[in-house]
Amino acid sequence: MLEMLLTNALTVITVALLFGVTIFIHELGHFLAARKCGLVVDAFAIGFGPALWKRKVNGVEYKICILPFGGYVALPQMDPGSDHPDSDMAKRKLPRVAPWRRIVVALAGVTGNMILAFLIAYIIFYVGKPSAPHERRCVVGFVAEDSAAAANVHPGDTIAAVEGVAVRNWEDLITHLALNTGDEVTLDITRAGAAGPLQVQVPTTYNVIRMRMLDGVAMESICQVGQTLPGSPAEEAGLQRWDRIVAVGGEPIYSREHLSGSLGKHVDQDVTISIQRPLPGRKTSESMDLTVRPRFNETEQRVMIGIGFIQDVVEFDEIVHPSPLGQIRQHATMIFQMLHALVTPKQSKAAAGAVGGPVAILTMFWFYVQSSFIMALWFTCLLNVNLAVLNLLPFPVLDGGHIVLSLWEAITRRAVSYKVVSWVWNISAILLLSLFVVLTWRDVRRFIGVRQQVSPPAEAPAATNALPEATP
Repeated sequence: MLEMLLTNALTVITVALLFGVTIFIHELGHFLAARKCGLVVDAFAIGFGPALWKRKVNGVEYKICILPFGGYVALPQMDPGSDHPDSDMAKRKLPRVAPWRRIVVALAGVTGNMILAFLIAYIIFYVGKPSAPHERRCVVGFVAEDSAAAANVHPGDTIAAVEGVAVRNWEDLITHLALNTGDEVTLDITRAGAAGPLQVQVPTTYNVIRMRMLDGVAMESICQVGQTLPGSPAEEAGLQRWDRIVAVGGEPIYSREHLSGSLGKHVDQDVTISIQRPLPGRKTSESMDLTVRPRFNETEQRVMIGIGFIQDVVEFDEIVHPSPLGQIRQHATMIFQMLHALVTPKQSKAAAGAVGGPVAILTMFWFYVQSSFIMALWFTCLLNVNLAVLNLLPFPVLDGGHIVLSLWEAITRRAVSYKVVSWVWNISAILLLSLFVVLTWRDVRRFIGVRQQVSPPAEAPAATNALPEATP
């Protein structure tokens, strides 16, 4: 219990630090550029709401606030309505700032995020990033026998394209499905032993968090033993913790569900299982075959061998070294695909349903921190790229809105009317706040739905050879 509390406390601190650094670097960019360009800085705050800590130095009030969902640098000369006689800038008789200086200050925040993203990407490239099978390929791990997909899709099939669009891995597949509005999709698949590529139709459905997925089809997963039940067939066969089951009866195994189904065909029969066992003190493993006799469990009403799986948040089995530029390109492509879908009539509804809010971001942070610190850094890199791209959108309140107004003033030689700016800015602020509330509420509902249907323990129950129902 104490260990769990300490782990959770450390996770909270790590999430807060990584998220805080992301916001801090963005605001630091604005702050440094403003000082360099000669602008007056009133405050530099991380977070919103009441201040937990504050101190005034050389006219600048530095604050750390209670809500760590953002931050700001108070720059009265960047105020879009600063030309109005009642504005703070006019009352304080502050000089008007040239448009190009305001553009530099606005761009400095996203520049800071991109610099941080590249630094993190280089760390990941140097150290290496844990990689799961579904990140490297798009292989089907399991197909429910009673699903409509069972006639066309088999475990071990590699999905090469969705609706004619190539996919590199399962994450690409999920992205395409999330933006798809149809109840059925066309898949191009390759299958061992087939004469050539196959094209099949597969129905789609929604999972518990309202994300579209292939009906009855799950991704590849790792079958790594966590424990064996005393006196079970697994213990009698010599299975040990950390053994990875890769085949049953000479047939490759692609997921835990696939393993369960394969063992079910050999009830009360000796069958050979192929495993990979890590060598002590080494990063390699040895392959070996063991003989196990699955037994039918009357209580569970299914065939079992008595093992529990290692169940981490994310299953990693390789260390990869992706290029820094490749990482940035991958992160940017993801957000640009989503933005494109949001403005495409046929995809906008599906894309809007796939957008996550602050709760989703913090939840993902939590999962990645608990899986490995390097994965938490990888997610931080993704977050910085996304923050940079989103802030450049020409939307009032965002940095992109400041840039558009400054460009207008630079081209026309006059500032946008105070009334127009005030109206647009207020409406935009209300819309942005409303979006924040809606996304937060939706994230909370999804989170509650997942917790009600999925209860992930550290290891699966020792008497089973398959995990409880889980979201693909």
